[in-house]
Amino acid sequence: YSHFALIGALAGFKTYFWPEDLSPKKRIRFIEKHKITTLFGPPAEFWPLVEYCTSQKQKLPDCLAHLIFGSAPVLPSFISAISKLTPAKLSCLYVMTENLIVSSVDARVKMKAGADGDLVGQVFKGLEYQINPDGELYIKSPWLFKGYYHNT
Repeated sequence: YSHFALIGALAGFKTYFWPEDLSPKKRIRFIEKHKITTLFGPPAEFWPLVEYCTSQKQKLPDCLAHLIFGSAPVLPSFISAISKLTPAKLSCLYVMTENLIVSSVDARVKMKAGADGDLVGQVFKGLEYQINPDGELYIKSPWLFKGYYHNT
């Protein structure tokens, strides 16, 4: 999930990657060993941690201060499950391949909103958008990628 690594690196965070096949128990140890304060990723990356902690009747590590979810709808059921395991700030980002970050919303606010569809929150400052008549989203932003690697 390179998009999330980009968010961390561009924000100036030291960014770690764990092996994809690392068990939830070892991911917890990894977080504790490196005193990780912020995790970025899609809900599917967090779900094994939720299942593991729930089955072990333990919380997520105390060093975690902020969990950031994106790349998929972040469902209220997921937010409810993970919020029971941590007092950390929970944020949902709407990210796109071509634009990094479009909008954000506090996950606990999203969970309580009960809105139809997927609440994506506030559009980032400096970003302009338009929805054309067939529903396609157009984005203009200083974070818009210029093109794809090796694409002429």
